[in-house]
Amino acid sequence: RNVSKNVFLSALNCPTLGWLARNDGRRVPSLAERFRLEQGLEVGRRARALFPGGRLISPVQPQAAARWTDEALAAPSPPAIFEAAFIAGGYVARPDIIYRRPDGWHMVEVKSGLSGKDGHLDDMAYTAMVARAGGTEFTGLELVLVSRDYRLGMPDEELFVRIDHTDEVLARLPEFEQLRDVPLAVA
Repeated sequence: RNVSKNVFLSALNCPTLGWLARNDGRRVPSLAERFRLEQGLEVGRRARALFPGGRLISPVQPQAAARWTDEALAAPSPPAIFEAAFIAGGYVARPDIIYRRPDGWHMVEVKSGLSGKDGHLDDMAYTAMVARAGGTEFTGLELVLVSRDYRLGMPDEELFVRIDHTDEVLARLPEFEQLRDVPLAVA
């Protein structure tokens, strides 16, 4: 089985927690957790509207999603890819949005919260690590959060705040790449 972002980051904080995340992931989410998941899905859907013409990579099976992602990356279009899949060295990552710029591919991590937390940078570094190991380099890394200034009825463009974290994430990447090469004791 591939190692997911949740497993990697949990093991980073506590190896036992990483083991549990990998081997005990079948518990049923609570009603509150399901509600937060639904909210996150809606925020993600609305964030994708900021990148018209993007392609959603829908297969749940990681290998099929990774093949579709590779095809989309190699093609001259689409301008953006939603829920792309990268698999490298037993690790799997699915960035929320990647989009083309003249300087290369940029990655966007969408969060339904109002403030960026330190953990969000780790989320982005993990995804960048897996993509890089698979041959895709991101030249820009941003976090998209819900704007505190948004009010009902405003356009979706006003719903979000985009924050560039390229330098911070690229600085964190070497540490993650060293950890990637250490066999995880969570199998």
